[in-house]
Amino acid sequence: MESLLFTEARLREAFAKVRRNSDCAGADGLTPSTYSIDLDSHLHRLRDAIEAGGYRPQPLRAIPLILPGKKPRTLAVPTVADRVAQTAVALALTPVFDARFSEASYGYRPARSVAFALAALEEHAMTRPVLVDADIQDFFGSIGHARLEALIDAWIPEEKLRALARLWIAQHEVRPGRGIALGSPISPLFANLYLDELDRVLCEAGHTLVRYADDFVVACRNDAEASSALLLTGKTLAGMDLELNAAKTRVLHWREGIDFLGAHLGAPRLWSPARDSQRSIAPEPVHSARPASATAAMSDAPPPLLGSRSDYLTVSGGRVKTALVTLYVTEPGCLLKREGERIVVSKKGEERASFPVIKIDQVILLAQSALTAGALALLDKHRIPLLVDDPAEPGTPSMFAAAAGVEIMEHQFERARDPAFALDFAKRVVAGKIANARTVLRRYAREHGANAIRSHELALAQVGGQVARAPSLEVLRGSEGFAAKSYFAAFRCWLPEGWGFAARATRPPPDPFNAVLSLGYTLLLQNVAAFIQAAGLHPQIGFLHARRPGHPALASDLMEEFRPVVVDSLVLNLALNGRIVPMDFTCDRATGLRNRLLPDAKKRFIGSFEEKLCSRITHEDSDQPVNIRQALNLQVRRALATICKGVPYRPFRVR
Repeated sequence: MESLLFTEARLREAFAKVRRNSDCAGADGLTPSTYSIDLDSHLHRLRDAIEAGGYRPQPLRAIPLILPGKKPRTLAVPTVADRVAQTAVALALTPVFDARFSEASYGYRPARSVAFALAALEEHAMTRPVLVDADIQDFFGSIGHARLEALIDAWIPEEKLRALARLWIAQHEVRPGRGIALGSPISPLFANLYLDELDRVLCEAGHTLVRYADDFVVACRNDAEASSALLLTGKTLAGMDLELNAAKTRVLHWREGIDFLGAHLGAPRLWSPARDSQRSIAPEPVHSARPASATAAMSDAPPPLLGSRSDYLTVSGGRVKTALVTLYVTEPGCLLKREGERIVVSKKGEERASFPVIKIDQVILLAQSALTAGALALLDKHRIPLLVDDPAEPGTPSMFAAAAGVEIMEHQFERARDPAFALDFAKRVVAGKIANARTVLRRYAREHGANAIRSHELALAQVGGQVARAPSLEVLRGSEGFAAKSYFAAFRCWLPEGWGFAARATRPPPDPFNAVLSLGYTLLLQNVAAFIQAAGLHPQIGFLHARRPGHPALASDLMEEFRPVVVDSLVLNLALNGRIVPMDFTCDRATGLRNRLLPDAKKRFIGSFEEKLCSRITHEDSDQPVNIRQALNLQVRRALATICKGVPYRPFRVR
């Protein structure tokens, strides 16, 4: 291996990786860019020094790393030459080490990532919901040099490589005989090597572990198993000259929610900059430019919300991202602008929130706000859809999305021009919607009285039987409208007094119940549209709904099956349980209608909506329970197969 490590080709490969990672200078002042000016000479001198045994690493450059809410850390950055040498060794050793590392380890390994670790944890938590959320006290600063060198001697047979590794270990000390450089290309490999014993001990004891570097969770069946895992973890770490951070290690239940690797899993949560003591889906809390007094004065105003959920689903042997991180803007007068690769939300010149664009999947504006051209360009660059619900016309949102894939779009346009295909697809969608509407009515009838709604449920059954025989889209739409009229008439039998709900109506919603239904449909529409875009389809080319400028017709089609299951049942539940009441609404100045949801109530509704999308259901395309967001994505995938391959569309039917 030694003869292959420091060839010109390998060193050039290592340098290319170093340059891609960062153009940061080392202690000698050379950056990768300046190093590349005389690259051949630099690499020759480096190779000659290593082969002659005269290579010695240069001092490290200390760079303070300050993250809000975290203890300050120091990056110890090697010179470019040392980074190239370490990267060359890491490239050679990684395949050898990786074959021996545990399946429970996900950090800094080929074909593994944060996403896979999160997916594994969620999958394990379905049967092992009691979690040991563990944190190692100052891991990188506590790694023992003697123990690490012993592991290197055992794992690396080549003496020259062992000697290089010992040089790099000795290069940095946090305290005598302890610590490795945070910022060194070889450190992640050393970290995984050091913690391999922890992986082995826990897994051999029958525990289910998900570890990413020094962040790890043990998923357990019950409290007793969690106590056992915690005890074994502490004992094993003690034998490795490490210790648990008692202040950050805890046992919790999946339903409580867990912050892991920058994501919030389990129970849904809404993020706001006022809660900067907690971790969010964004890697760091928002910096506020306001002084403390100004912050307190504005604390009653609802900040932008980031629905924090990251889910991945195993489908056909791969993992598909099936949750959407949504930036909700609910406060009027906000401005969304671009700063580098971040979306910054400000109001009256003061920063309210800031999010890395890579952490956002969709943006929903629910108040009169503005975007700069730079923000729009950044959203378009990352194919992030934007939905604007104009307060002047609530319930009639406009969507702006990046272009779909050309080949898929060709199939989609071809299908849209085929009247027989469009009618068949639309019939299946309407049949699924009516079936689910009947299920919702039957469920509520068991608790709130069945006699009053029996005629409405029978009307739905009758229309459902006629759908398959509809000769045209016009007739089908008429049947669907009649079914909706009978369906919502049943709601009047259950709603408390004061809601003023007579029938489903929009543009504008005439009463509080219609207003909150419209808000719910807007949020659902955007979630479906985002999955449609991710699948490469065009949201505006649908089959049941007529096409009009700015309207995501396909998203409207595919959300129909989920209207009763997600929005209708949620809004009815909130109303019946008093979690949203007519007094949560104010009158619209232009129309005089009581259809404006107050800011605090709107925030509560968004939280309930996010919670609903995270609830578990069964789906035919998954052999395990999925959440509703995952079901939305599975239905989009069904539609994709129908459009591109002609597979008959199967609507979602709740059980």
